[in-house]
Amino acid sequence: MKNFTMVAFGDSLTYGYGVLKGIEYPCRLEKHFTNLNLKVINKGINGNTTREALARLEEDVLSYSPEIVIFLFGSNDCSLSEDYYRPLIEYEKNITCMIKTLQSFSHTSTFNQGVILPIFITPPPAVDTDFFPFTTNDR
Repeated sequence: MKNFTMVAFGDSLTYGYGVLKGIEYPCRLEKHFTNLNLKVINKGINGNTTREALARLEEDVLSYSPEIVIFLFGSNDCSLSEDYYRPLIEYEKNITCMIKTLQSFSHTSTFNQGVILPIFITPPPAVDTDFFPFTTNDR
């Protein structure tokens, strides 16, 4: 059976910050889809935004020639901290650039006609009253 390579590309939500080793979602995907011979590579980095993702796309994603890439960015991009915050226009530009780069890259498999399949996951909404009482979903 053909092996499939999936790269889980994201921030701390992908990395698994705050959860026990082995239960972060990339690991759970690999365990769940054993019938597909799915190899999931976790490339989540705590604190990353789409700006850092764009800079590491080639090394952390394309170098593996994956058939599937899961993107989970946005929590830090909309952070209240100005160190992480990215304006919506930059977020959109970074995501668009990553999509175009993926679409121009081909892998050796017949899966998806040799084109990487991107899957985008949006970050969960903030609970407006938890953690920071001034955090809202508007940002």
